[in-house]
Amino acid sequence: MAVGIALAGRWNVKARRWTEGRRHWETRLQTAFAGNTADVLWFHVSSLGEFEQGRELLAACRARYPEKKILLTFFSPSGYEMCRATPLADVVAYLPVDLPRNARRFLDIVRPQAAIFVKYEYWFNFMRMMADRRIPHYFVAARFRPSDYFFRWYARWFKRHLQRVTAFFVQDEASADCLRRNGIQQAYVAGDTRCDRVVRLKNEAADFPIVAYFAAKSPLIVAGSVWDEDADLIRDCHTASMGDYRWLVVPHEIKGSRIQHIEASGRVEGCFLYSRLSRLPQAEWQAALDGARILVIDEVGHLSKLYRYGHIAYIGGGFGKGIHNTLEPAVYGLPVLFGPNYERFSEAVDLVRAGAAFSVRNAEELDACLRRLSNPADWRKASETAAGYVQAHAGAVETIMRHLIRQW
Repeated sequence: MAVGIALAGRWNVKARRWTEGRRHWETRLQTAFAGNTADVLWFHVSSLGEFEQGRELLAACRARYPEKKILLTFFSPSGYEMCRATPLADVVAYLPVDLPRNARRFLDIVRPQAAIFVKYEYWFNFMRMMADRRIPHYFVAARFRPSDYFFRWYARWFKRHLQRVTAFFVQDEASADCLRRNGIQQAYVAGDTRCDRVVRLKNEAADFPIVAYFAAKSPLIVAGSVWDEDADLIRDCHTASMGDYRWLVVPHEIKGSRIQHIEASGRVEGCFLYSRLSRLPQAEWQAALDGARILVIDEVGHLSKLYRYGHIAYIGGGFGKGIHNTLEPAVYGLPVLFGPNYERFSEAVDLVRAGAAFSVRNAEELDACLRRLSNPADWRKASETAAGYVQAHAGAVETIMRHLIRQW
């Protein structure tokens, strides 16, 4: 794998960063841990999404054990670049390639008291050597299915290493049952740590007077992390039949071309940019919004706080590699809509099965779904189910911390 990524780095920036970030990793770690006498807690995540999934647990450990030194490692350069300055860790680094020598040198230098891996980061040389050295190592927010390759007849080597993991904190009972049926008894149902994250974000609400005024005029659909394909779908649905809905559109990227695509994506009247309105006196932006149908948020960092103004959420990315965060709107009790590519996201699958989320393939299906949710009884059922799902899966951090405190 490392060789392939190194070759790809000749023309791929992300691959080049992956390779360059791991150069001289031993020297960097030796410098970071020179003379260290504190216990070391090692957190490992793949990328930004897994960091967000483990953030609340990382913050809880930081608060509970301020005397310990925390190392945070990433597999992906995108996560590393975004989080390299996080105050939740003392040292942020790349995880070296999972080779026996690398794992041995890494553990010799860092000497972790314990290690926590978020979700699906199974690096078996590291796991084997931690088990040999009796270093407690845990997996959090994990999910397992009988079809996973670990449990096939040809993967007994992998399953043996799973059996030596100190504990698995899984998201649901089905995952725990799957592990136990395969001789892995140290499985505990904790829930989804991301639910703890979105619950906390909900309690840190910020005020957006312009959005509040816009939302007060008629039911608001908050379209988060919108790509061009999503913008086209919104355009087509808007021109077909929108009823009384208004749209708050938050692009996945706010670069000029994406904003221009949304603005020019068709015969949509009354489309305004948030940044332009925010520079106007209140009377002027209120007058503009009185006739508006779409408000585009062309500033970053607001999306999770904007869902509280919504009636329904549309999540972008479902016509590409996959959808974005569905739990952020669900915590507010918003029924959630998205495109067809959502099967890799377990919480989205759960929400669809429960009747709190709906997948659409085209403008006609989106329009039909919105018509259905215009019925107060149907909307209320989906809303209560969405909020209930988040609450039922929250509390994972407290469950995990109770277990860790007893062991540490």
